[in-house]
Amino acid sequence: MNFKALAIATTLAAGTIFGGMAPAEAGTCWYNTNTRQAVRGEYCRTERRVNANGHVVWDVDNNVTLVFWTDRIVEIIGVADRPIETTYYIDRDGDYRIQVRHTEMTIRL
Repeated sequence: MNFKALAIATTLAAGTIFGGMAPAEAGTCWYNTNTRQAVRGEYCRTERRVNANGHVVWDVDNNVTLVFWTDRIVEIIGVADRPIETTYYIDRDGDYRIQVRHTEMTIRL
């Protein structure tokens, strides 16, 4: 599964459903299907908001929504028919690292 390809191909229409929007900021994202190979970071638009359930969520490039739970579980919405749950960790640079199958996404929020 390639996050970038899925993110580009998928559009999440959440505009009027959710409240509590914050201004979008520049983030850096890294997408890698070969976790042993270094990749260059690239600009991605990140937006923090509070959804209708009161949860803090992050929209990435208006295509993918990430919900980081306190138990190191992240819910990825917008790349598949159903939300994907997987683990994440925060590296020493403060970046969020998410791995699903053989694809890794790293994001600086």
